Amino acid sequence: MKKILIALAVLVALVAGCTPAASSTPGSTQTSSPTLASIPTQCLLPDIIGKATIKGEVLSGGDTTPKGLVDAPRVFVYQVKLEDGALLEVSYTAFPPSPVGDKQKIRLEFHNGQIQAGDLIEAFGTYDPASKRLTAAEEGDYIITTEKP
Repeated sequence: MKKILIALAVLVALVAGCTPAASSTPGSTQTSSPTLASIPTQCLLPDIIGKATIKGEVLSGGDTTPKGLVDAPRVFVYQVKLEDGALLEVSYTAFPPSPVGDKQKIRLEFHNGQIQAGDLIEAFGTYDPASKRLTAAEEGDYIITTEKP
């Protein structure tokens, strides 16, 4: 029982340290949504939170699969500048068609058929603070791009 209470106290302290800060505007009751750059690393623990949504602009990137591989999964990595100026990578893996048939796990919606530098991007996936990479790989993860106005 004592161990459960200690674990509960630690969890409460962790969650309290991860909640968004109140807006600094006097008289405002809104809370500001933290960006990945402002979220403490301990708030992105895998098994507790681990998932994040980012919005920003694609700077560069593309297929990082070594040349010469045929019918192999293709790994795409893009450098993204977040709305607050922070830089990180967004990645996903595309698998070749299978004779058994494939069910797409992640949702990919690219306004021009592919991700291009200058596109606005919104992505949801697992964030690794050590590599500053968000990976869309699990069911429910997504990457959506739109044209910059």
